[in-house]
Amino acid sequence: MVMKGTTHLRSVRDTGETATVPVTAEHVPETRGSWLETTRLPSLIDDMERMMNETFRRPFFETGMAPFRGFLHDMGRGGMAPSVDVFEDAGHIVVKADLPGLTKNDITVKLIDNTLEISGEKKTEEKIDTRDYLRLERSYGKFSRTLRLPEGLDADRVAARFTEGVLEVRIPKVEDKRVVKNITIK
Repeated sequence: MVMKGTTHLRSVRDTGETATVPVTAEHVPETRGSWLETTRLPSLIDDMERMMNETFRRPFFETGMAPFRGFLHDMGRGGMAPSVDVFEDAGHIVVKADLPGLTKNDITVKLIDNTLEISGEKKTEEKIDTRDYLRLERSYGKFSRTLRLPEGLDADRVAARFTEGVLEVRIPKVEDKRVVKNITIK
């Protein structure tokens, strides 16, 4: 499998300030597919989005299309979807999502079997009158991101915290308790 994209690593300064985010667990019938599947569209769509963004950065669009830029950008992405990192760490699956400008009360986290759903709403700060803006790029509204995770997760011990605009969800992996028994052939 070939994966396209860029990996960005950054450190987050630990201020000790954290907030607990509740996680609910639900059960739905299992669907087939790779645990790497997410709600992100295939790379072809990402390439098209990049080309559209480059088009709308040209001088003609810098002024005449300013009130519509956020809308067009969200339409190209299919709405707001937080960027995430998913990795394994010390027997846990860890999901980190960038959610700047939100509070823990704006976020809902659900674990449905091996599928993690992060959703919420970024509310507008005030009524927006587009006639007075020179640039209007910040996005507001509802968002959702669904991630399929590996099998064998302990839904009873999920922990989530929200610190400085970053949501971290830690899900312990269940130890494989398969019994291997040699069978004598008669």
